[in-house]
Amino acid sequence: MAGGLLLTVGDSPEPIEISLKDRAPDYVCFLCTPQSRTHLDRIVAGAGLTPSRYQVFEVDDRPGEAARLAHQVIEASRWLQARGLKGEDIVLDATGGRKWMSSAATLMAGAIGLAMSYVEVRYRDGRPDPATMQVISLANVVIETGILEAGRGVSLFNAGEFSAAAAAFSATSHRVADADLRDLMGALAELSGILERWDRFLHLREPLAQPLAAVRARLARSRYLAGAADPLSERLGRLATAARVLSEGIGPASLADLVANARRCQRRGRYDDA
Repeated sequence: MAGGLLLTVGDSPEPIEISLKDRAPDYVCFLCTPQSRTHLDRIVAGAGLTPSRYQVFEVDDRPGEAARLAHQVIEASRWLQARGLKGEDIVLDATGGRKWMSSAATLMAGAIGLAMSYVEVRYRDGRPDPATMQVISLANVVIETGILEAGRGVSLFNAGEFSAAAAAFSATSHRVADADLRDLMGALAELSGILERWDRFLHLREPLAQPLAAVRARLARSRYLAGAADPLSERLGRLATAARVLSEGIGPASLADLVANARRCQRRGRYDDA
C-alpha cells in the first residue's frame, strides 16, 4: 500500500509500528502530546521515514484539547493533500492514541470522509500479545449512514434549492449501506428533481402528476419517515392534483402557480426571476 497515514500517538509505539509496516505509506502525520512525542524517534527510525515524509502535530495531554486535536486532523489531511494525495488515499489509524485523542480523531476523520483502520490484538495473561497484532479496516459510519450529506440535502430542500438537494440526496443514495435508507435517499432525490422541473415551469409541458404519485408511494413505504410520512403524503397528493389541473391549460390556477413561484424566488434572493 501507499498513500497517507494519520496516526495518534499515545503510550505504546507497537500498534503504530504495526500500522506503518502494514500500510507502507508515502507520507505520515503524527498526532501526539509532548509526552508521547518521545516515542517518535524510535517510530520514525523503524519505519525509515525521512524528514520530508512526515509531519508532527502536537496538542497538550488533556481531554479539553479534543477540539484542537480534531482541528489538527483537518490540518494533517491538508498537509497530506498538498503532497498530491487525494482524500480517498488518506487513512486514520487512531489505535495508538490516548482514549480522548482517538475519539476526537475518529469523529473528525469520519466527518471529513477519511478511511479508517485500527490494530487489533489478542491478550495473553492480561497483556497484549504483539505477535497477534493485525490491521483491520473500519467502515466510515458517517459516510455509510449518510447523516451529514442527507442533512445537507434536507437543508437545501427546505431552502428551495431543489437541484442542489437532488445532487446531495443522489450522492448519499450511492454511499449508504442500508437498502431502506438508500431507497429513501433515491426517492428524495427524485422528488427534488420533480420540484426543480416545476420551478422551471417544465410542468406546463411535461406531466408531473404521475411522477409525483410514484414518488409519494415510495416515500410512504419508508420506515425512516415514521410519523412524518402521512403529512408528507397528504401534501404530495395535493401537489399531484395541482399538477393535473395545471396540465389542462391556462386558467386561474396558472396565475396562483406563477405568484407562488415568484414568492419562492423572492425568498431565495432571486429577485430577477421573481
